[in-house]
Amino acid sequence: MPYTNRRPIRALLAVLLCLAAWYGCAPAPDDGLPRLAGRDVSALAAASGKVLLLVFEPADCLACATDMPQWLSVRRRSPGSVAILVTRPPSAAETKVFARYRIPVDGVLGRGALPEPARGGSAFLYVNGKLATSGALDRPELQTTLHRELAP
Repeated sequence: MPYTNRRPIRALLAVLLCLAAWYGCAPAPDDGLPRLAGRDVSALAAASGKVLLLVFEPADCLACATDMPQWLSVRRRSPGSVAILVTRPPSAAETKVFARYRIPVDGVLGRGALPEPARGGSAFLYVNGKLATSGALDRPELQTTLHRELAP
């Protein structure tokens, strides 16, 4: 019967388990963005008479660049009326792009807080805290409604 010393294997497994526990339990990097659960979205939607929540996958946000200047203008004109939310924290490269185009990110949505956004982003318009309309940002009828509802 061959001699097998299992101590090195056990020691290696113990080290691997400790590393997995260490990295698995390490705190998430602090990107400074609030994490929003469903109740936070409800509070945000009720913060003003009309609130537009724009939801993006961070990689898709620049697909909305043609209308983003208008939404940022509405946001400046009427603080609290437009919030830009993402489905996950942006990567370092995405954060640089958001900064370069001066697109502020107001928070990261928790799972299930709102439906997953369409490719290129989704809009959720709340009037007096109740959902008035929603859909993919590239839908012309939604664009018309949003422009009418948020016109100065």
